[in-house]
Amino acid sequence: VTPVVVEYFQSHKIHQILTSSTAWHCFAQLTDSKIVSWGMNTSYQLGLNSSQNVSIPTQVTFPEFAKKTLVQIGCGLYHSCALFK
Repeated sequence: VTPVVVEYFQSHKIHQILTSSTAWHCFAQLTDSKIVSWGMNTSYQLGLNSSQNVSIPTQVTFPEFAKKTLVQIGCGLYHSCALFK
């Protein structure tokens, strides 16, 4: 496996990466508070209203939590969970 530069992050700065050792998908919180996800998505775990796998970071929206602050996102093999305050 050869590491590659993820072009998306050349123009979007990461605040934190959110994943786990068992997950085949990732979330990142950007410095502008946006949340992006990418990776395996067979169980809709990316929060994108689709089960298509995604190879580039794609913005995730949580309209019902628009005025809340993200505390943490947890990733499991076939699920993800976001905690807001």
